[in-house]
Amino acid sequence: MGHYKGYRLMKTDFTSFPDFMRSCKIETGQIVNKTLTFKLDKEKNATVSLVTTGTHEHYTGLTVKIISKSTGVIESLFFPFDDYLIALPNSNPHAKEGKFHIWHNINEIRWYINAPTDDSMEVMTQEIRDYCSRWE
Repeated sequence: MGHYKGYRLMKTDFTSFPDFMRSCKIETGQIVNKTLTFKLDKEKNATVSLVTTGTHEHYTGLTVKIISKSTGVIESLFFPFDDYLIALPNSNPHAKEGKFHIWHNINEIRWYINAPTDDSMEVMTQEIRDYCSRWE
């Protein structure tokens, strides 16, 4: 799914978690801190959240939750950055092939060492859109 032509940098100058969520272009909705919430239909909403998997302020992917207004969470699925993203060429000796996370340190939020290509980020966000559309 998708083509990886060239290495264009996705928006890496985000200064907040809401900036990052908007740059993903998954869906329009309400963004509060690290979570985007949007309506799927009359009975269901979806949330897309940046999540950590073991290290504080080290965000390694996005979790999508499908939520019923009457019964709560129906399903939750984790989309790890490492499964979808392709790194821009990087001369940093600490870069590990295919390792991605967003790092947050006091007033700084950014891709740590590896930054993804636009095309690979689009593949990931399209997978999330497709997943959500099955619940509409």
